[in-house]
This record gives sequence, C-alpha cells and structure tokens, in this order.
Amino acid sequence: MIDAAPTEAGQSGILRFPDGSWLELRPVGVRDGRLLASLAHQLSTESVFRRFLLPGRSLHGQWVARLIAADHVDALVEGAVATNQFGSSLVAVAESIRYPDRPDMAEFALVAADPWQNMGVGTTAGASSGRSGI
Repeated sequence: MIDAAPTEAGQSGILRFPDGSWLELRPVGVRDGRLLASLAHQLSTESVFRRFLLPGRSLHGQWVARLIAADHVDALVEGAVATNQFGSSLVAVAESIRYPDRPDMAEFALVAADPWQNMGVGTTAGASSGRSGI
C-alpha cells in the first residue's frame, strides 16, 4: 500500500504509493490555512463526530485557527500532504498538546480525510515520523 522509510526527527518524510502519488509528512503552520480549511470541509459528519464529538460540521474556523497557531513546542501539528498529477491536498492531521502540569505527557489526536481512512496513512506515517506522528 505505502512504501515508506523512517525519517529523522525534525525532517519532512515522503511516503510513496504504487500509483505514483506521494505523501509529504511535515509540520503544519500559518501557510497551510487553506489546506486545513479544505480538509475540514471534506470531513463527513460521522468523521467530525468521531474525532471531535461534535454534531454536524461546526468546527471549521476554530479548528483551523488553533492548528495554525500551534507553537510547535507544547503544541505540535503534523500534516500529510498528498500530491499527484491533479495537485496537492492535506489528507491527514495529527496534533499533540503537552499537559501544562505534566510536561512529560501529551494528548494526541488524529483525523484523516474520509477517502484516506483505512489506507494505513495513520499507522505508516506514525511509524515514519519521530515527532508527533500521523
């Protein structure tokens, strides 16, 4: 399914698919606001509920704003950007937020675009990324 090689912490990772498409694993930041908004709009009502425990699709603006504001120290955000002959799109996001009173522990969350679920993106990218994983 995915041909992936482990990457060093602090570097982007590339995962290649047999069809020629590829995923870049990298930190998400301010420049990715459009990609994050697009991913948020593509999530089904069921995916939004499973990830955020919210009915409907009411998360878009708040979620995007929080992710692009991450400090990449206590709040890490990693994205999987897929590229093929049609262009690029953000297909998965992982975030890790360190507990203020327990800096050795963090809460982790992952969401993948519906068409990318059950394709091994989370498992493979998590194993390839030394940071928060995807």
